[in-house]
Amino acid sequence: MVKTIKGLNSAKKAVGSGSKVVIKFFAPWCGACKQVEGLYKKFSQKYPNVKFYQVNIDDNPDLTKHYSVKFVPTFFFYKDMQLSSKVGGSDVNSITKSMEEL
Repeated sequence: MVKTIKGLNSAKKAVGSGSKVVIKFFAPWCGACKQVEGLYKKFSQKYPNVKFYQVNIDDNPDLTKHYSVKFVPTFFFYKDMQLSSKVGGSDVNSITKSMEEL
């Protein structure tokens, strides 16, 4: 299951919510985001020990700036509350590799 983050406090709680966390920054108008949406949902089902979140950049401009997101989609992979990997773009191989290494 993918949960939605709204605001910095929500993001901090998400990062601290489990030993493995993935946050996807996206926009509803973004074609590349739509391309990887199905993959992200599949990962959320395949990896039940990982918590999955998403942030709509249009609804959260301050959060987007705080995380220095320059383009979408951008994925942040956290392990034990530490950033372990960041993938910008819709390259399925890079996203899958970071997911498997988490």
